[in-house]
Formats: sequence, structure tokens, C-alpha cells
Amino acid sequence: MTVGQDRLVAVMRGIADNPEAFGHLYGAEQKHFNQILADLPQGASTTTIENRIVESSRAIGSYDGIRSDIIFDERFKKTQWAADFNQYASIGYGTALKFNPIADIAPAGDLVGKAIDAWVYESNKAHTAEANLEATMENAKTYEAGQNDVENIVRAWGDSRGHGIDSDWTKSFVHDGQDAYGHGRDRALLALRADR
Repeated sequence: MTVGQDRLVAVMRGIADNPEAFGHLYGAEQKHFNQILADLPQGASTTTIENRIVESSRAIGSYDGIRSDIIFDERFKKTQWAADFNQYASIGYGTALKFNPIADIAPAGDLVGKAIDAWVYESNKAHTAEANLEATMENAKTYEAGQNDVENIVRAWGDSRGHGIDSDWTKSFVHDGQDAYGHGRDRALLALRADR
């Protein structure tokens, strides 16, 4: 069965709503990456090696793109909750002020209402900034961890083939893998967030 990458990413995003299931798939993909490299014959061409590393790194990147989408969804939920809370807190207090039976304090009520509106605005800005910072930091951690995973897998494989983990040969494949990881991650995010 052939499935387009964007559709597959959407299905995988649905699976990611169950962290345990998604974690098992992610772990299986990493094992598959290791197995693909282990199965390469000793004399495999540079092109064959590069293609296997690029394909596997893109797949890992796609998983992490999906994880980033979850992070961004959480950010949206937090900012929306803060906006809703502040909106209803403001409305509730404003409504209470309107039931004041003493007409002489209406200007004071207006001042209090304006002060509450200012608080609501500042509070919403603070919650939004906090959620954005939290999501950005979490997203950066996910990206860095994925880059490190690709690097560690490729370096260990290069070392097992008699090339040092810091050899130029190994480093060139690490670089190819990390570029492909970034591409896979970005493509998954684009597929998931195109309409947001």
C-alpha cells in the first residue's frame, strides 16, 4: 500500500495522541535505523550509505516534527485557556459592578472596570509569553535531542566499520543525516501546521 508522506504524517499525528503507542513506534524506527546500517555490506558505496542514512534520518525527523506539533498544540491550549479565563474574569467583575445600587459611585466603578481590563490585558500577555517561551524551549530540546540521536547512531555505526567516530568519513555522514533529519522534521511540521 502506498501512502503519501503528508497523509502518513497525519495518521502518525493521530497515533501520537497516545504517547505509549507513539513511543513504541519511535523506538521501533530507531531500531530500524540501526538495523539498516548494520545490514549494509562492508564494501557498500558511499552513495548507498548516504541514501540509507538520509532516508532513516528523515524518518526520525518526521517523528520529531510530530512531537513538535504536540508542543505547539499545548502552547495554543495554554494561551487560549489564559485568554478565556481573563475574558470571563473581566466580564464577571464588570457585571457585578453594574448591579451597584448606589449611582453616585458609578465613576469609581468605571475606574475599577478599566483597571480590571488593563490587568486582563497584561495577564493575558504574560501567560501568552510564558506559553510561547515554554514551547520554544521544549521544541529546541526536541530538535537538539533528534540531532544528537542521528549523530550517535551514525558515529557508532562508523566506528563499528573501522572508521573513528571523529573521522572525516564518519562526520560527513553525520552531517548528511542531520540535514536530512531537519528536512524530515520541517516537512512533517509543514504538513501538520499548514492551515494554522
